[in-house]
Amino acid sequence: MREAVVLLGCGDVGPIHEPMAQYSELVRDTLSAADIRFAQVERVYSDRGELQPGGGAHGRLPPHLASVITDCRFNVVSVAGNHAMDWGPEPLLDTIELLRGKGIQTIGGGRNLAEARQPAMIECKGQRVAMLAYCSVLHEGAAAGPDTPGVAPMRATARFEPVDYQPGVPPLVITTPDAQDLANLVADVRAAKERANTVVLSLHWGVHFVPRVIADYQRIWRRPRSRPAPTSFSATTHMYRRRSRFSAERPAFTA
Repeated sequence: MREAVVLLGCGDVGPIHEPMAQYSELVRDTLSAADIRFAQVERVYSDRGELQPGGGAHGRLPPHLASVITDCRFNVVSVAGNHAMDWGPEPLLDTIELLRGKGIQTIGGGRNLAEARQPAMIECKGQRVAMLAYCSVLHEGAAAGPDTPGVAPMRATARFEPVDYQPGVPPLVITTPDAQDLANLVADVRAAKERANTVVLSLHWGVHFVPRVIADYQRIWRRPRSRPAPTSFSATTHMYRRRSRFSAERPAFTA
């Protein structure tokens, strides 16, 4: 029997108020018990870039504030977040370079789409764990292209259908995944399975402050879950959601 590998994952890490040590001190001991410590990086860390339309001024922080990532001893992080391109491509690439320079693997973003879709490979206790990351909550132009920087996208569109003849009744919201993005995700998971014992999938999606996984997202989530199915994380709602299990062997966690 193979020795168990412990993975702890955190959603939306990126405090903006110093000192950074006040945050890492709260969780460092707990995280240290894990073999793999994963975080969704909420900010970019750079002095470059220009604020983009729709971006948040808080999305970019000075590079020294990335110390919270290293102080928590995360060894792999996703940069596939909704603030990754708030200040343009340069801060995203600076963040990737900064974190990799500190020995932290990054996933979900890069100089082009092929790079953004590459998994992190972690060797631990005689096993290989592959980790992939994608983002559904992203502004126009944030997705990486064949020759342009950005994040790995798992986009979706929404349409609204009336369900009653009475005015004012909330409509039915139907979310449809982008066919090419979904095909890319499925292909990436399958390719990672060929190289690793376990695949972990991080998905930055959901609706802020809604304490459940949207039903249409669940259908996307299940799509790549052929055996052996990947373990999945999702984050972006800014509140705790219940943990969901789609199989006994491969749980799915939401946060």
